[in-house]
This record gives sequence, structure tokens and C-alpha cells, in this order.
Amino acid sequence: MALIKCKDCGREFSIDAKKCPNCGARTPVKSKVPILLLIFFILGGGMQLLADADNQYGPSPETIKNQERLKIIGAAGDAAAVIRNSMRNPDSFKVINIAYNKDTNIFCYEYRAENGFGGMNAGHVIYNRNNDEFVQENSRGFSKKWNKDCTASTNEPISANTVNAGLKYR
Repeated sequence: MALIKCKDCGREFSIDAKKCPNCGARTPVKSKVPILLLIFFILGGGMQLLADADNQYGPSPETIKNQERLKIIGAAGDAAAVIRNSMRNPDSFKVINIAYNKDTNIFCYEYRAENGFGGMNAGHVIYNRNNDEFVQENSRGFSKKWNKDCTASTNEPISANTVNAGLKYR
């Protein structure tokens, strides 16, 4: 049985006890999160070194493209979290489709969320990443902007499943 010292009275007691039997001070809760994060970053850094080991002049074009794609997906998730948090019932929010227009740096969202009566409604939002502006479906000029920026054949689809899964942790 491991013993620890009480931070208040200095007496030793079992690590399994919730508080000191002498003075009643609570046992500090030790988190494994810092250790797990350290292991994650060490392994992640080692994997990155191995991935770029064959290229002594820096990351490959494919690595750079993947990093840029991850930044776009992250930005899509950040904007989706803002949209979700503006809903009457944020837990009901689900992204259906996301398109990214790389020429204008605009994300186009189709989503479903619960209304005030418990029914599900579909909605659309445009997020302009250049000026951090959200344009909702009921805004003036929305249809024209949607048709211009969100229906282009050059738009890149972003996985709604990836964004929805990421919203659970935001």
C-alpha cells in the first residue's frame, strides 16, 4: 500500500483514501492527461521526423498539401462550432454538407437543427474566412451570395462526418 503525506498536517496516509484521516484535507487528484500529452507529442514529433527524413530540404509537397488541408478542415470545424453554439438546441446541430471555395476563402454549410417546437429544420450559412463574417439564410442578399460562392464547380467538399465528430470535443 502506497502512502502519501498530507499537504496540510504532514501525516502519512493511504493514497487510496479520499481525505486525510487526521485533519480531513482532500487528497489531490493526479491526472494522467499531462503524461499522455507528452507521450503523444513525442511520438508525433518522431513520426514527423521519420516522414521527412528522406527529404533533407524540408517537407515534401504532399506533406505541405496535407497540412494545408488539415488547416482548412480545422477552420471548417471552428466555424461549425460557432454556428452550433448559436442554435436554440446546440446538441441537435448536425452538419449535412460543407463546401470550401478556395478562391474566395468561403465555407458554405448545410445543416439540420432542432427548432423551438422540437421539430428539425434545415438551414444554410456562409462563413467568410477573410473577414470572419457569418451570413445566415434569412439575411438580405443571401441567395445571390450562395449562388455565387457556394455552387461553383471548383468548390472542395469537406467531410461533414469529420466536422461532426470534431464538434463533440469542442
